[in-house]
Amino acid sequence: MKFKHFHQAVLLYLSINNHIFHTDEQKIAFVLSYLAEKEATQWREAWVRRNTDATTNNITYPTWGVFITELVNDFNPIDEVGDVMHALQTLRQGSKSAEDISVDWSLLVSRAGIGNAGDTTLINLYQKILNRPLLKKILDSDNVPMTIQGWKDKAVQLDNNYRRKMAILGKTRENRGQTTNNTGR
Repeated sequence: MKFKHFHQAVLLYLSINNHIFHTDEQKIAFVLSYLAEKEATQWREAWVRRNTDATTNNITYPTWGVFITELVNDFNPIDEVGDVMHALQTLRQGSKSAEDISVDWSLLVSRAGIGNAGDTTLINLYQKILNRPLLKKILDSDNVPMTIQGWKDKAVQLDNNYRRKMAILGKTRENRGQTTNNTGR
């Protein structure tokens, strides 16, 4: 479960709908109702058991602050930066467009908190995700980019040009470069 995103979405939803969710109990019950996947379901069931009075079968709700602190503490990754850095180290373009992989890469860099690491460091990390032919094309170009934004722009431009060329020529990976007859005859 991507708890951080879930947590932010819930807080936004509750703030917009504060006319519906007036009490801590309403907010907590709403959040609990959405904990419905894998370990989140197990957490919800354990929480309800812990907070249900065995005699009356009523749930005792803490304050919203106490609840959300408990939830955040239980679901926050222990080493988020390490996890994100590992994801950055293993990220590869594969069949994704340069634009899509650049967005994925930028999000990971932001989550890792290394956006200010300097262009040289970021360029080195970015080069590792690109497919070799695209990387070679950028390195062989007349004006090799000197900034991370330049690298991303150049990768997207060259990749888009290549994909457009393949579409126009009717070449795909499946037909291994043989042109297709699109004349309709």
